[in-house]
Amino acid sequence: MLNDEDPAKAYEIPKEAYFELPNDYFDLGWSRQLSLRAKFCYLINLANTDISDIKPFWSKSVANITKQFGDIGQDIIHKGMAELRRRKLLEVRYDDISGKPYNERRPKMYKILKLYDPKELELRLKQTEEKYGSEAYARARKYAEIVFEENSPEVIEDIILKGKQYGENKVKRAFAIVAQKNVDNPARIYSYVVGIIEKIGGALR
Repeated sequence: MLNDEDPAKAYEIPKEAYFELPNDYFDLGWSRQLSLRAKFCYLINLANTDISDIKPFWSKSVANITKQFGDIGQDIIHKGMAELRRRKLLEVRYDDISGKPYNERRPKMYKILKLYDPKELELRLKQTEEKYGSEAYARARKYAEIVFEENSPEVIEDIILKGKQYGENKVKRAFAIVAQKNVDNPARIYSYVVGIIEKIGGALR
């Protein structure tokens, strides 16, 4: 590569305002696994993350993100970020909504996560299915999808165990409650579901 300001010189990594695309992105096959919008959002996360890793979380509104990267559609950002989150490549945190109108909430916070081998994850998911049976696994994974955890073997297994401990109906009721919440609601996480299951289970014993 040549220097974009002086083509007679070789390209040099700048001292600031740059990011690196990890080798694992290609070596582990993520360049073939992700959709185009998820790839774009992965680059957005790299561009906004402190390369020193001192401040791993970054935060901007979707409106500001779209302006920063060429007025692209907000739907692309929403779906691309969601895909990264579902693939366990992105952690998302929300402002506490207690007593706050929606328009007064702070923007979501994002933290890019370490790339992993998707083949190893597929193997772990398969092992969970074989351990508990296809029917229980499929049902639990469908529930896990509601809280962005369908690629987490630990969560899927815990949902199955919660069904055995508290009963399938209570698990179904808890996820039905959370499913009614907006996808940007901070309560749409598995720990909140667990709290509901335990509350329902305790009340009906």
